[in-house]
Amino acid sequence: MNATWAWLIMLRATGLQILGAPGLWAMVATCVFSSFVSIFHNHNAHLEALGHYTLELQERQRIRFQSTVGPSGRETDRSLRVLRPPSAAATFVVGVERTLPAGWDFGPAGVETLAPYASQEPLAAFDILADGESVVRLFGGLLAIVLGFWTVTRSPASGWLAAAPWLVPHWWLMSVLLTAGAAVFGLIALLWIGASVMFALWLSDPAAHNAIVFMDSWLLAWIYFVTMFGIGAVIARLSTNSLAGMTTVVATWTVLIFLGPQLLATVVRMASATPTRAMLEQDRREKYADQQKTADDALATSLSAFSPTGLTRPDLNKMLTDAFQRFEPEWRHRMREAREDSDKSNRRWLDARAQWIGRLQTIARFTPGTLLQSGLATANGQSWATSRLWEESISSHESALNRSLFDDRGTLPLRIRWNNSMTLWTKVWHATRSHAELPQFDVVSTSTALDRTALPLDLAAGLLQVVIVFLAAAYEPSRL
Repeated sequence: MNATWAWLIMLRATGLQILGAPGLWAMVATCVFSSFVSIFHNHNAHLEALGHYTLELQERQRIRFQSTVGPSGRETDRSLRVLRPPSAAATFVVGVERTLPAGWDFGPAGVETLAPYASQEPLAAFDILADGESVVRLFGGLLAIVLGFWTVTRSPASGWLAAAPWLVPHWWLMSVLLTAGAAVFGLIALLWIGASVMFALWLSDPAAHNAIVFMDSWLLAWIYFVTMFGIGAVIARLSTNSLAGMTTVVATWTVLIFLGPQLLATVVRMASATPTRAMLEQDRREKYADQQKTADDALATSLSAFSPTGLTRPDLNKMLTDAFQRFEPEWRHRMREAREDSDKSNRRWLDARAQWIGRLQTIARFTPGTLLQSGLATANGQSWATSRLWEESISSHESALNRSLFDDRGTLPLRIRWNNSMTLWTKVWHATRSHAELPQFDVVSTSTALDRTALPLDLAAGLLQVVIVFLAAAYEPSRL
């Protein structure tokens, strides 16, 4: 009981010492203000994107109303365009919003993507603090690692840490310091994340209330702060003097926050052999066009055998119409095989991209900074899972649209050999379909529930990092 009371008394004293650290609350206030500035900047960008989205919707409706029939055989038609609404959660966590296309165009040449909802300002290239998450990751990580180093070096228990371990166990004293730091950063994360989320909800439209999640965001930020605090404590235990320790702190923060994400992304990108979407569409278009031409030529050759010389044009049309019914099933079978080959090619690309993104998401859990970035994006519906969801939905819609609009052609022109020359004969099934007769795109729900499968893994990885860092801090002999 005495040991427990002693531990609690030291915990209270250490917690008060950390709370009274010079400049702590000034730094916290600066961090919160920086988050507000970043969120306000993203809110203005969101309003611009929302205005652009509304104008595009109106333009698409105008084109459809003015057209009595559906799209013709042009390469792309804006009346078929699928538009993605900008995410309200991007005011707090940008995530994939800067890389996910704002829309998709469909045509015989395949899918063409529109530019993302990205800032076009001249200084956008220098925008390091892109959103509230980046402010937490940069400033919060620096605050936590420096405070962890300061707590160990300036704590009255540092003398006991440098003494022989049989006087007071290292793990006992470090458990006090680390628990106090975890409690303090639980409060800081509550104030910081809570204020940021409330500000984002106050600025944004009602849709943000279902897009921005507070509890998961707070928990991820707290785990990140505690991990960085523990890393600072480990550096303090290993350093021979304060100057070398602070140098190591700054270097460690730089590697974890700046170099780590770029290095991990580069490694995964080098290990991936997935072609770009443009290369895929070009290959699919060329292969499908060749297969389509082969099927049409084979059909024309078969029909040419039923066009003897000496027939009048009406008799030729009647004979070809009757003969076409005999060869139509084989022709449609070839066209169906061509489309299935194209869909399989697209399916292989989607599977390869999903594996690439899965590896990237797994590697992102290796460092605290990338884990926070991935975790907050997952919690707020801005993760790679959202991008995959859109890609899968667009792929399914493209397949249905191709079969309805480009495969099941209303007219089929064929060059038939007749009277020792080539003549044009056209088989007509139906007129061009209206927009109401074409497959309609199902609205993609980007609810955060779709990303919940990855969130438990992110939390587990974060807690594992906390345990590893705390064990290293508790059992590493002090060199102070």
